Amino acid sequence: MAWFFLKLKMLSLKNVCVCVNDERIVKDVSIDVKENELHVLMGPNGSGKSTLIYGIMGHPLFKVEGKIELDGKSIVGLKPNEIVESGLTAIFQYTPDLEGVRLRNFLWNIAKNKVKDSAEFSKLLDEYLQLLKLDRGILNRDFSGFSGGEKKKLELLQVLLINPRYLLIDEIDSGVDVDNLKIIASVVSYLKKTRGIILVTHYTRILDYLDVDYVHVYKKGQIIKSGDFSLAKVIEDKGYDSV
Repeated sequence: MAWFFLKLKMLSLKNVCVCVNDERIVKDVSIDVKENELHVLMGPNGSGKSTLIYGIMGHPLFKVEGKIELDGKSIVGLKPNEIVESGLTAIFQYTPDLEGVRLRNFLWNIAKNKVKDSAEFSKLLDEYLQLLKLDRGILNRDFSGFSGGEKKKLELLQVLLINPRYLLIDEIDSGVDVDNLKIIASVVSYLKKTRGIILVTHYTRILDYLDVDYVHVYKKGQIIKSGDFSLAKVIEDKGYDSV
């Protein structure tokens, strides 16, 4: 009898450690994120959550040990652009302003190798701007001077155009009002339909609008406990010291 083994599609972290200036910040983290799964990483300030994201994405100042695989292929040692091309991208907490760069031109440079022509690009832009509840006039502005909520939405707009298979999201709910939070959560839910996602946050407020599969409590560079959405509610009620 012939046996056929199908490799499970996932973003897999096994015993991942991340060092910065020879100091080990992330210690022995293991997570498997399958397609259509939302994993939430919650932890106090300074626990190394962002460091983990930078390490996964191949930042040159962050030394990675352990295994990071995308659909069975290692991405450790790849450059950030190679990791993005492999199907993984990230939204970071802080985004730089790009003065003098028109937003539409910036987005075209992201999408030009993924669309057949400018007509398809414009059609996608219209669809995604409507999804994010952004006015089309925003495309004529420089990529600078946006509000906090606009910046978060524009990060999601870039992700929609890049169309990765897996996504890391670092504190997209910080500094966002409740109306924009609901819009952002709706787009994250839309993305989750066809992607595996790790979302980093301090708070539970965005989680109330999301279908969360797993919650991981992260302290001092380690995952100390994992569970379902009820674990996030424990943290909200009693704090991280209760876990």
